[in-house]
Amino acid sequence: MMTKDTAERIKRLKDEVRVLGRNPNDYCYDLNAQNAYRIEHTKLGSYAFMLINDKAGGIEARVDLDDFYTLRLYSYRWVRSHSDPRKDYPHTNIPDRTGKKFNLQLHALIMNAVPGKVIDHNDGDHYNASRSNLNHVTIAQNNRNRHPRLVLSKKSPKVTRTEYVSLFA
Repeated sequence: MMTKDTAERIKRLKDEVRVLGRNPNDYCYDLNAQNAYRIEHTKLGSYAFMLINDKAGGIEARVDLDDFYTLRLYSYRWVRSHSDPRKDYPHTNIPDRTGKKFNLQLHALIMNAVPGKVIDHNDGDHYNASRSNLNHVTIAQNNRNRHPRLVLSKKSPKVTRTEYVSLFA
């Protein structure tokens, strides 16, 4: 039997999803962490899309379904930062052994961050945290891969566009 409090929390989560222009029936809801997520099976693999909602709007973070369940990613409250778009990664705040909270980024949790290495997103999308998109690299390799390169258009040399060039794809 569903309590009144549980029904209100589900209604609030569905309203948040609806405000973002998505169908609330496509999502599952974790009431402990107050998260919404959806599961998608494709020919390339099975993924979980965790909805990260905030004042500026919502975005979905993509993770492999195996990692989603193995690492219990559904049990964390994921948020995003807005101070610098280059550092806008999904993260959560969790307590350490002493009880002090620290910031844990989604890709670092998935890849078991190694001291002296950073984690590079092959496609440059900070919200694509599937293992096939993540690599351990040195800081120098990550810096080379950070900035998009300008590509001249063949039709008009004045018009340019940016293209993300991955080191590992």
